[in-house]
Amino acid sequence: MPTSSGRRPFTEMVEVVQNELVREAASGEEPKYQGLINQIYTNDLSAILPEEFIKKEAYLTLVADYTVGTVTVGTGTSNIIGDGTSWTSANSESLLIKVGSADPIYRMTFAAGTSLTFQDSLTWIGSSGTGISYTLFKDRYALPSDFSKMMMDDPDDPHIVYRYVNGQQQYLKLLNEEECNRQSLSAVGSPYGYNVRWIKENPYLYITLAADSVEILG
Repeated sequence: MPTSSGRRPFTEMVEVVQNELVREAASGEEPKYQGLINQIYTNDLSAILPEEFIKKEAYLTLVADYTVGTVTVGTGTSNIIGDGTSWTSANSESLLIKVGSADPIYRMTFAAGTSLTFQDSLTWIGSSGTGISYTLFKDRYALPSDFSKMMMDDPDDPHIVYRYVNGQQQYLKLLNEEECNRQSLSAVGSPYGYNVRWIKENPYLYITLAADSVEILG
């Protein structure tokens, strides 16, 4: 029986589909019925229902850039040494670092309060130097485990992901993976766009922003 809201329970919908599609002496029927219903709910209905009916909102609190102290780098070395730094796993682990005016940007692994190691067995290819300013910034944020897809966005008129700046909404541009990779090598702390990727089946939102709060509609 439909509930007071007029919606049928999932189990009842399965029974209805079974009655319609029953195949005598067949095996593995129930997963097929459930798959059909899920297909309708996740694809067919979402294509015809208004966005307001199906959208979910989520918020992420972003991590501020870390720039305390200076660093020493050496050509061919696998780590960076800090002076006056207080690095922790929270403010450095898997974050990206840009050193001075050098072009290369590396992802780091926390070693100690004054030591970070380049990930992927990389080494510093720039010139050696001491007392250099730097920026550690976070570009990826884990999304909820039940995240499945992002609402369709228009790259020329984005309306899905935004951040608040002085109380005003700033929408981020949807970037494809190539654009995201290229932009992340030239911009630090700039709210230029976003991209969603999966790492070992876990979804992440890729952005480059200063500390703030960002909203996702999906």
